[in-house]
Amino acid sequence: MRSITDSEAVAIRALLAALPVSERVRIQETGLGSRTFERIRKRAYAAGWVFDRFVPNPSRTGCPTIFFVLAHPFAEQIEEVQRRMKGLPSNVLLWRWPESVFGVFFSSESEERFQSELNPRAGQSETIVVAANGTNRAIPVYFDFEGAWARWTGQPGTLAYPHPIPF
Repeated sequence: MRSITDSEAVAIRALLAALPVSERVRIQETGLGSRTFERIRKRAYAAGWVFDRFVPNPSRTGCPTIFFVLAHPFAEQIEEVQRRMKGLPSNVLLWRWPESVFGVFFSSESEERFQSELNPRAGQSETIVVAANGTNRAIPVYFDFEGAWARWTGQPGTLAYPHPIPF
């Protein structure tokens, strides 16, 4: 294992910022040479350091409500909770840690109906469900990977304000 170089940190930050500019402008703003940037970009994608994810517009998909669910099940129930969340057709993101499961769901259902679909069991220690309107700018930041990367690598500020969920 090796440490990343300063050039790699700068190039990855530019990729995570996802500015709506041409590739030429993106390269110029990094201050790196075009071949250096391209080499780092190819290595980052090939190694899985960076990958593209596309966020659909919830209202255009007929899913005006976005549910954020954080479950803290008992250890013996975590597999079942993860499987149940993953099986919901409205699931667009699912993360699991040793003691928690986090999911994002784009849904056309009411909160009551969604929670009954989610079916939390009485034995589950805690489930937090936050509903947000996906038809306006109710969610101004949807996972700020560039900001986290800049902070982690010691780079000042961000290149782009964190992106909201499109509406």
